[in-house]
Amino acid sequence: MMRYLTLIVILAVTGGWATPSEAQTDADLKALLEKVTIVTCVEPPYQIQEQDQPLTGVSVELVQAMLKEAGVDAQIQVYPWARAYRIAQERENVMLFSILRNPPREKLFKWVDSLHPFHVFFYRLKNRPEIVVNTLADAKKYKIGVLKDDSRNIYLRSQGFDENLDETRLDEYNIRKLFRDRIDLLPSDPFVLAYWFKIINNDPTEGFQYDSAQVEPIFRMEGADGENYIAMSPQTDDRVVEYFRQALARVKARPQYQQILHKYLH
Repeated sequence: MMRYLTLIVILAVTGGWATPSEAQTDADLKALLEKVTIVTCVEPPYQIQEQDQPLTGVSVELVQAMLKEAGVDAQIQVYPWARAYRIAQERENVMLFSILRNPPREKLFKWVDSLHPFHVFFYRLKNRPEIVVNTLADAKKYKIGVLKDDSRNIYLRSQGFDENLDETRLDEYNIRKLFRDRIDLLPSDPFVLAYWFKIINNDPTEGFQYDSAQVEPIFRMEGADGENYIAMSPQTDDRVVEYFRQALARVKARPQYQQILHKYLH
C-alpha cells in the first residue's frame, strides 16, 4: 500500500498526472475555447465568398488549418468589415482575421500571429494621366476611395488625410466609383484588387464590364504595407491567445503553409 501511495505522489510531482489545480486550469481553458466566436469579412483573395459556395481564400484556409490543429470546432461568421471590426473590439473571446497590424491598432486587440504579407499601391485609371503621385503628400490633391475602419484608411488618416477620403464598406464599390470618376485613386493590394474585378464582372446584374487593364498602380504606399494577422478581442484571456498562437506556429512550420500561400498569392 505504501508503494502505491509513493507512486501517486511521484506522478503528481513529476507531471505524470495532472494536479487538481492543473486539471481545473485545463478545464477552464477548454471552456473558453468552446466559446470563441470567429468573424471576418469578404476580401478576396484572403476571404472569398462566391454565390452558393463555401467560404474559402488564403486566410480562411490557414485559419481552418489552425483550428483543426488546435482541436477547436468553430464556425467563421462573415460580416461587412466595419461590423466585424466592432464586434472584435466590444465582445470577449472574439477572433478577427485578416487584419493588418499597425501602431494605431496595437492596443485595440490581442495579436495571435501573422498570416501573410500585404502590399498597398495607389491605383488610377490609365486614361487619367493628369493624376500624378510621386510622394504620399501628392495624393492629398485627389479624392481617394477607402473602406471604413480599414488599415489603408487608418494609415492615411494618421498621415493627415481626411477631407479627401471617400469611405464605403466594400472595395467593389470603390471600383465602380473609380470608373465613374467619383474617386481619383484607389489604394489596394494587387491580389485583392484582381479578385474584386473578378467578382464584380461575374455579377449578372451589373450590366457593365470593368476592364482591369484600364487600371494601373502609380505609387506604393510603403507605410501601409505589413502583415495580415489573426487578432482577438482585448478582453480575451491570454491563455486563449497563446493556445492559438502555438497552433498556428505548428501549421506554419509545415509545407502545407507555403502550399496554401502559393495557391492564392502567386
